[in-house]
This record gives sequence, C-alpha cells and structure tokens, in this order.
Amino acid sequence: MVVLMSAWPNHAWTWTMLPLDRGMMRLLGQILAQAAKDKVREDNPARDPELKIRVPKPARTFLEIDQLVVLLDAAHQLQTAPRTSKRAKVTREQAAEIRARLGQGETQLALRREYGLSAGSMSMLAQGKTYSDAARSDRIGWRAVCAMLGYAGPRIAETLDILERDVRLHDPNAARLWIADSKTPAGVRHVEITPSLRDELLSHRADKVRHGYPTHPDAPFFCTRSGKRWDESNVRERILQPAVNLANECLIACGLPPLPHVTPHTLRRTYVSIMLLATNFDVTYVQHQVGHAESKMTLDVYSQLLDRRKRDHGVAFDALLTSARSTLYGSQNEAFGPPFGPLSPGKPNGASEPAEQTSSFAGTSNTRPARFELATSRSGGERSIH
Repeated sequence: MVVLMSAWPNHAWTWTMLPLDRGMMRLLGQILAQAAKDKVREDNPARDPELKIRVPKPARTFLEIDQLVVLLDAAHQLQTAPRTSKRAKVTREQAAEIRARLGQGETQLALRREYGLSAGSMSMLAQGKTYSDAARSDRIGWRAVCAMLGYAGPRIAETLDILERDVRLHDPNAARLWIADSKTPAGVRHVEITPSLRDELLSHRADKVRHGYPTHPDAPFFCTRSGKRWDESNVRERILQPAVNLANECLIACGLPPLPHVTPHTLRRTYVSIMLLATNFDVTYVQHQVGHAESKMTLDVYSQLLDRRKRDHGVAFDALLTSARSTLYGSQNEAFGPPFGPLSPGKPNGASEPAEQTSSFAGTSNTRPARFELATSRSGGERSIH
C-alpha cells in the first residue's frame, strides 16, 4: 500500500490508501516530478530504480503445425454447428409449432401464456424475424479469421481493419493482402498469401454473398450483416477461445496434450515459425511478411525453432557408440555386442574356440582384442577401465 498526499504546501493535506502497483507508481512519479519541477521538492523518490516492479515476461510460444490444423478444424466445426442461445425461450420445433397454430387461428395471447413468451418475442416470432432459417444469424468467417491469423500472420487489429478492396484473390499466382493501417510504419505492407489461405478467403467471400453480407470495396472483410467491423474482444472470446476449448477436447480424447495458452498473437508467432521452416530460415522475407521493423521477434522464434528442429543428432550419437563397440569387439550381429565376461567355451554346431580370445572388462585373459589399446593415465602409465 502507498499513502498519497498533497505535494504542495498550500494545498490541504489529503491522505488516501491506494494499492501499490505499476500504474500507481507511474502516477506517483508524475506527481512528484511536477513537484520537483515547481521547486517544491529536490528529488523524486518514486523514480528510484529499486522501487520498480519487475514483472516476469509471459512465456511466448507458438503452435506446432498439427496443433494449428486441429485448431482450424475446431473453428470450422463450431462455424457449421447448429446455433444455440442461452436466451432462447423455445426450440425451433416449438417455434414451428407456434407458427402453425397461429396459422390455424389461435391467438398470440393464448400462446404467449402457454409458452411464457413476452409480447415482443411472440410478435417477432409471428413475423418470422426470429427462429427461422431466413432470420438465422449464421456464423460467417470463423474459420477464415483463424486461418488469416495463422496462415498470414497479421496482428488482430490489422486483420479486422482489412477492407474488401485490400484483398487480392483473383490471381492465383499473386494473391496478397494490403495492410494499410499498422502500429508501425514498417507494418504497412503487402502480404503474400498461400494457395490454401486464398481458397479459405474465397470461400468466406462466397459465404458473405450467399447470406447477404456487404461486399462493396469499403466494407470490412470481416464484418457483421450490417457492415460493422468485428470487435477484437469478440474474436478472442467468442471465436478463438471456444475453438481452443473444442480442440483441447479432441486432443485429450485422442490421448494427446492440449494446446498451450492461445491468443491471436500466438497464431502470428505460429505463422513465423512455419514460414521460417518453409523458406529454409529466410529471416528477411519472414520479417517483411509480418511487418517487423526489427528482426528481434523473428529471431526469437528462430531460436526456439532451433531447439525443435528435426535433427539426426540422436542417430549420429548411436553411430559413434556403434563404431566404438565395433572397435572393441569387432563386427557383431547383435545390437549390443557380446556379454560382459569371458566367452563361453561351448559353441553351437561344434564351433571351435577362436585362436585369440577376446578380452572382457572383467576377464582374466591378458590377450588384448584387435585394435584395442589400454587407456593410459596422464603420467604415461596404463590404467584400468572400470
């Protein structure tokens, strides 16, 4: 807790107990800085570096390729699933029955009392404005917006600011997006899109036309039926998070680990990771694609990829051990060579004892195997191997 009081002597003394957090420290620093500027104080203790609250940075990761596929499939499943609403008072079957009974002459008042509907709900239902296929609020663009974030890597604000005229899809070999508004000058850019993403966006545009959504050049590419731009919080809470929850259910049911914490920026980093692999770590190209003024984030993902990249180091490790074993015992058919100890005198099929007995770690023979030299100490004498 911190006690905040007036810094000017002519002002009335006011005492307030406030929680000590980053924002409070910033406010206190601004007040005391003004007091120092007005020559009321000589110092500003709130600017002491030791008072700064050091908050650890959250772990920023990205999805694996198969995890991105599962997430997009979950978004598609949610988009095409029947819509349910907690506010719905009746089912679609009941709504159809009510319309049929209204057509047979029953009054709205009697049906309202029977089903517990308000006058407004009954009027909307009777006019076909609710609970009808024509008035159904379809989920348009759920999979497309997730694909845009994961397949092209724009920021969430950049994605929702894209207009219809900014999306070039007619040329399969030159499909791209124009990011006209970004938080940095380097973010204003053209983004080349993959053929798969082009198909997703074409399908989304066809859905907009089919359901009567605006598609004129100045309309947002992701918009409501009235042409309003999507809200970032709604994308996070109503699209991305339910898709993550459904994907986790599918993964757990298959015995696989669930997805990590996923945000729109997670999908942006996922695009960076996949594109780095696809371009054989062309950092400059990927940096221009995502609009980075500096390559810090790109190189951060690059360093994480180096830890996950498929390598043959394990095979090379085993090859070195196999070579050392062959040096000790010669070529062996068995994977781990002869047992530790003297060779058994009895041989199958009447095999005779070899002329030179192979020594073992615990054997008593002084005969050394071929190509085997005893280890020597730093003083030059022989030392035993334990």
